[in-house]
Amino acid sequence: MAVRIPGINIDEYYQQLGPIEPLIRDDRVTEVMVNGSDHVYVEMSGKVLLTNIKFVDEDQLLNVIQFIVRTVGRRIDERQPLCDARLADGSRVNAVIRPLALNGPLLTIRKFSRDPFQVEDLIRFGSCNEAGFGFLKAAVLAKANCVVSGGTGTGKTTFLNVLSSFIPVEDRIVTIEDAAELQLHQEHVCRLESRPKDINGEGEITIQRLVMNSLRMRPERIVVGECRGGEALDMLQAMNTGHDGSMTTLHANSPRDALSRMETLVLMAGIDLPVRAIRQQVAGAINLICQLNRLRDGSRKVTAITEIVGMEQDVITMQDIFRSQPFSRRRPATSHPGNRHSGQPADGSYTQLVKVVLHDRTDGLGQEVRETAERKLTRLARHFGKVADAEVEFSEERKRSGLSTSVVKINVHLDGRRSPVLSATERGADPQSALDLALDKIDRQVVKHKEKITHRKQAESPVRIPIEDEAPARSPEPERIRLKLRPMSLAQAVDELEADSQVFVVFLDEDSGEIQIVARRADGSVAVIEPVVT
Repeated sequence: MAVRIPGINIDEYYQQLGPIEPLIRDDRVTEVMVNGSDHVYVEMSGKVLLTNIKFVDEDQLLNVIQFIVRTVGRRIDERQPLCDARLADGSRVNAVIRPLALNGPLLTIRKFSRDPFQVEDLIRFGSCNEAGFGFLKAAVLAKANCVVSGGTGTGKTTFLNVLSSFIPVEDRIVTIEDAAELQLHQEHVCRLESRPKDINGEGEITIQRLVMNSLRMRPERIVVGECRGGEALDMLQAMNTGHDGSMTTLHANSPRDALSRMETLVLMAGIDLPVRAIRQQVAGAINLICQLNRLRDGSRKVTAITEIVGMEQDVITMQDIFRSQPFSRRRPATSHPGNRHSGQPADGSYTQLVKVVLHDRTDGLGQEVRETAERKLTRLARHFGKVADAEVEFSEERKRSGLSTSVVKINVHLDGRRSPVLSATERGADPQSALDLALDKIDRQVVKHKEKITHRKQAESPVRIPIEDEAPARSPEPERIRLKLRPMSLAQAVDELEADSQVFVVFLDEDSGEIQIVARRADGSVAVIEPVVT
């Protein structure tokens, strides 16, 4: 259940709801919408349907509304003709009466599942996949500040509940809401709820005031049910002053719209701040935006997980880490060279993107080389089901002769691992040729990596694989391997030893012209062997 009101018998409470009692008890119904006494709509499986349920008259509907509102200590009348409340089981309620409701009282009830949705449920519904939730869990544990963005009815609160389940149990959490909806399962939770004005127009406690008060409660995480006004500024300041790992939701149709919406809400705080200062606050406070959308078939999906990278001049820069691909029966179109996140199949899956970071330590790198590196490394997304980061470093080495050599070093990390899974360092006459050599080595490593995973899955599979015929006996004669030596410096040989995870590297010293060997000892240190003919 959601947040129940203590001391109330649920069965007796439901009986006071009149004609809509069976709808509240029906687990298939997710929302009940009463438009006057004659029209009662429900949402089932994402579809809105008209029922044959009717109230006797408008007075009966008003009595039900008054009963719901009084139970949570709020009021609704001609002086205050609208109200947010909740049922005894925690379902969210909004009521509007005359004179604002022209055709009779309006009652909207957003029901919550008796058994709160977990990660497995949303994966089964197709809202997000395992890779997406794996990344989000790591982000929450790392105390990233997250904003859940979406339109009305997209499942923002449900998704926020799932995100909050990743918070460690030892963290002190303060939740702030208009009407209590969050269903946190941790023990150390301080729940706050705003309060409207009383009958004399006094005693109002806004969310903004609660956010300011929460800073004095030693919170480790602040979770605001929804930012609707000036509390956005206080929330950003909290995120920027040591309260990492905070979360909130807001209404927006895209991650970029969410940033614009956040700017507007900050301005509603009544403080005259320049737009650039607001954007710097937003860029410094928010780490991730999870965008939710409701599709035409009624399903709710996470359409994008976007990282806030920083600011370039007056623009907040963003990077898509995940995005949802629309379903298409046709073959995917070829990617456009200018799109750094294209070239992935539109198979209706929740697609992982590769984050490519370029480090230019040369005198000036051409745009064509940059685009080639980004385009080809982005294609690694089709090979990995985990979060992939690719770092490309361009540098130059100057020899004693005065000539310079371009060096490209590529490291590919998976799922937040510190040590790279794929790594290559190559040299060439120019950045493009060095990049091509490094990419070729990465391609070969990808093939080996996939073969390794395939063999591992076959070993773990319950299906019995036929035993192949025994390999022929090895010849007693040792195998002769011809080794082509390249002239290089000792530092270059050590780099190649580290990059390719080899046991030894044989090379021709470019200064002395002698054959030397760089080998790795058992303790991990490196030794240089200089063969001497005696």
